[in-house]
Amino acid sequence: MGFDAEVIVVGGGLAGLATAVGLWSRGREVLVLDRASAGRDKPCGEGMLPHGVAALVRAGFPIPEPSMRFVGIAYRDGDTRAMGTFPRGGTGLGVRRTVLDASLDAHARSLGVPVRRGVRVTGLGGEAGAWRVSTSDGELRARVVVGADGARSPTRRLLGLHADPAGRKRWALRRHHALRPGVPDPERVVVSLVEDAELYVTPTAPGQVNVAVLTEDVLTPTFRGDRDGAHARLVTRDPALAEMLAEPVSETLATGPLRVAARDVVTDGAVLVGDAAGFVDGITGEGMSLTLVAAELAAEVVAAALVRGTLDARSLRPYARRRRAAVAASNRMTEMVLAGIRHRRLASRVVRHLARSPATFDRLLALDAGEGSPLDLLWLARAAL
Repeated sequence: MGFDAEVIVVGGGLAGLATAVGLWSRGREVLVLDRASAGRDKPCGEGMLPHGVAALVRAGFPIPEPSMRFVGIAYRDGDTRAMGTFPRGGTGLGVRRTVLDASLDAHARSLGVPVRRGVRVTGLGGEAGAWRVSTSDGELRARVVVGADGARSPTRRLLGLHADPAGRKRWALRRHHALRPGVPDPERVVVSLVEDAELYVTPTAPGQVNVAVLTEDVLTPTFRGDRDGAHARLVTRDPALAEMLAEPVSETLATGPLRVAARDVVTDGAVLVGDAAGFVDGITGEGMSLTLVAAELAAEVVAAALVRGTLDARSLRPYARRRRAAVAASNRMTEMVLAGIRHRRLASRVVRHLARSPATFDRLLALDAGEGSPLDLLWLARAAL
């Protein structure tokens, strides 16, 4: 049986390109397919935490430009401001998704990784080691399929791995703004707690920021038909933020529900990476960082399975175990923050505590990056209360 590639990666964004480059660097033949004819914009907080930046560098990708470094996270609740700093002088990276994806695509192509855009996957047949991938350009053959096609992943459904998420639904809006003359670029991602929502400000280029809004169903009716207006109205709930911003420099994009579930992230001859593998919420800003870490693990496990010639789910199970361990601390943190943020009086109390104790905030950021023990969550919750 002739193969078009050993591995077909469905999705040419961050997850797909990072996985493809990881496989290519391990000597595997890979083909990337993406249904969009060109790179597309995506609603995203656009902040990469230090361990995500480290994974980007380990994969050999250049730091995209323009981008902005930031040294930590700040929470703001009215006049109260709490500032946390990443451990060991680490820095995060703010970068627009259009810039990031273009940089990753250019680097992948420079290595010789074939990327076909404008190709839609319509079906999967065959079995592990002998996949038939039906596309808008005809049938392709591969030994392994990687689903990296985002939160609404068709590949997840084609593989029978989709699950309906539990829990309350959350949504997001995102728009870029220029900063007013004289306003310095933020050194941290700033999260403002306002009525019924959280506002996230991430520096993405000199003099520009991404302003993302996360909220639950209570506000989503205001989004319909006027996303720009809804975003502008929500920004005015934080007067200090509104004073910082000049004119918008992008349209407002919306996405949701944010929570995504998968029954599993591996099956015979296939794995899911990135948002296709499941996503809890953007509240801790971990999305891109966890995607890069998971892509690194997927490339390593799939490449080893190809060398052995065993491609069943059991052979790919190490990816699921290692991914679960890598995301466990962040997911626990995310669930804890979500539970607290829904009780504004409690959330305000926590912000006040973090403002009084920057060391506690620093420890929280270290834990979110996978450093420390899960028992630290109990210590932090008790300290905040």
